[in-house]
Amino acid sequence: SEMNPDTWIKRKKIHVDDKVAFRTIVEGCRCMGLNYRGYQRAGADHPYEENTLIWFPKLYPNGEWDNDFDEHQGIIIEKNIESTEKRIAYIQAGLNDRRQRRIVFARVKGVFGDVQYRFRGVFRLDKEETCTEKGLVWTRVSKETKTYNYKNN
Repeated sequence: SEMNPDTWIKRKKIHVDDKVAFRTIVEGCRCMGLNYRGYQRAGADHPYEENTLIWFPKLYPNGEWDNDFDEHQGIIIEKNIESTEKRIAYIQAGLNDRRQRRIVFARVKGVFGDVQYRFRGVFRLDKEETCTEKGLVWTRVSKETKTYNYKNN
């Protein structure tokens, strides 16, 4: 099924057009070769691809974050709205982070109100567009990513 990581591991890749959505962050991580039993954080280091974060963001306003995804342009804007100080610190950290590539599974509500994590593509930090006013700007560089077998780990 679309929800089973093993389906996509066998295919060796996933594409945005496959409309892949997982029920949990753990399942998304498994697809990328990480064998977690329970995982709560919004990001995990990729075990095989350099400088890459597997990211499970809420791409809508939530708490101190005003995140936005423009599907048409393939752009994610990640913005802290709690304070200018926090926003600037977060942008600096993002620009200095070696993981400037992200494989994105966005948190969405399914038709029955259940949470799912939908594959949105591979994104790279756009240093030119990133600024204090906007926040961190991530541009989609691919609609496809390789999958890896978590059973090897």
